[in-house]
Amino acid sequence: MPVKFHRKQKAFESIQVVPLIQLDAIGAIKEIRHSYFTLAPFHLPFSQMRAFYRAYQAFSAILHDRRNQFFYQLQSGDFVLYDNYRMLHARTGFSGPRHVRGVYFNHNDVWRKLDASAGGPAVTPTPEQLI
Repeated sequence: MPVKFHRKQKAFESIQVVPLIQLDAIGAIKEIRHSYFTLAPFHLPFSQMRAFYRAYQAFSAILHDRRNQFFYQLQSGDFVLYDNYRMLHARTGFSGPRHVRGVYFNHNDVWRKLDASAGGPAVTPTPEQLI
């Protein structure tokens, strides 16, 4: 069921109406979304609201279960590269100064560059290769 996500910053705005879990042609998970701070109000018939919220709460419970999470403390100079559609991410609390820079890439471009730099053909990976 498509839902609306809206994020607006100084020089950036994104509006997407997409499912929380999007499947590919063979039924494998292609994209996953869960962003409480960019989730816009739901526009569903009232008769569907209760079922949607129950499903949304069940999905959220799975994501917030610590058994389904990975924690890693970045050190100075570390970087993380991930496909924003295939991995949910967050941070825990911290103290002291920090400097973090976020950069967005077109994932197809990144995979083509990685393939080419490894001497292989410039192809987009299959869903199995992304896992």
